[in-house]
Amino acid sequence: MSTEAARCVHSSPLMSHPIAILCGGPSAEHDVSLASAARVHETLRPRGDVFRVTIDRTGERWDIEDSGDGTAARALAYLKQRSGSANEAIDL
Repeated sequence: MSTEAARCVHSSPLMSHPIAILCGGPSAEHDVSLASAARVHETLRPRGDVFRVTIDRTGERWDIEDSGDGTAARALAYLKQRSGSANEAIDL
């Protein structure tokens, strides 16, 4: 990636907020979704705050996979700030 392209990515409004990658779920494509999410996460990670939310095969359990740098915590704090409550911002 050129320096100019990298500057555009880093200044993009899309990358100014944490990004959640939802994957898995109660589908025959569960494993494909996990593999795709891993590739997307690997690609976006150097460009901004990105984390995965994995939905189990029943669709009832959602696991937030934070990379240890606090990205998921920052995302949830952002949601709470915007809506007053993370639960109001996202319906888990």
